[in-house]
Amino acid sequence: MKSKKQLTDDASEQIIQLILDNNMQPGERLPNEANLAKMLGIGRSTLREAVRSLESRNILNVRQGSGTYVSDKRGIPEDPLGLVFMYGKDGGVELALELMEVRLLLEPEIASMAAARITPEQEKKLLRLHEMVLAKTYSKDDYTDHLKAETAYHGYIAECSGNGVVKNLIPIINSSISLAITTWDAELREAVTKEHTVLTRAICRHDALGAKFAMIAHLTRSREFYIAAKAEKERAQEIKYLKKNCN
Repeated sequence: MKSKKQLTDDASEQIIQLILDNNMQPGERLPNEANLAKMLGIGRSTLREAVRSLESRNILNVRQGSGTYVSDKRGIPEDPLGLVFMYGKDGGVELALELMEVRLLLEPEIASMAAARITPEQEKKLLRLHEMVLAKTYSKDDYTDHLKAETAYHGYIAECSGNGVVKNLIPIINSSISLAITTWDAELREAVTKEHTVLTRAICRHDALGAKFAMIAHLTRSREFYIAAKAEKERAQEIKYLKKNCN
């Protein structure tokens, strides 16, 4: 006889298979509890345990009084890279620099793939996201609004690459960036937005090489900003140390 955990695990796999077989998208609602239990041939208590397990894994989203939905987090944990344990809750410039190194390894090639594979419909959406970044750059909104637009833009380039793994990988990195960025220089915002224009044009004209090097230029400018921020932080710490120990 199977244990309670085994029954729950089996039910969880059945639900995942149901989602896959029916090509259910994030935000789609699952059948109600009674119907779903009947469909899967399991007890309602086992179903509830399975749903709780899948919710903890960011696969399902339970809305009280509404139902159970496919999560838009696509099963991706909140901090899959374990950055909080590496750098603390607020991250810092060191984390920003290391993330930028990872992005430079990945995103130029992703931009190249996107340029080669982007569809006419995707081109329209990429242009809309680019316009959103522009709007946030010159608005009076908090820098976090610009950051959201920026990450949505980069995430969509990953989607345009046509590679499912990449599509899930870049949002992980983007979600981690919020741990690192606690300020967003206005001059940098304007500069990287201009680089977005070059990048967007290269992707939309299917210029794989141009897109690759536009992405390198874009990320390199951000990296230089964080290098300068790190040097400034180190100078401030040195001055603080000297004042404390030389008086």
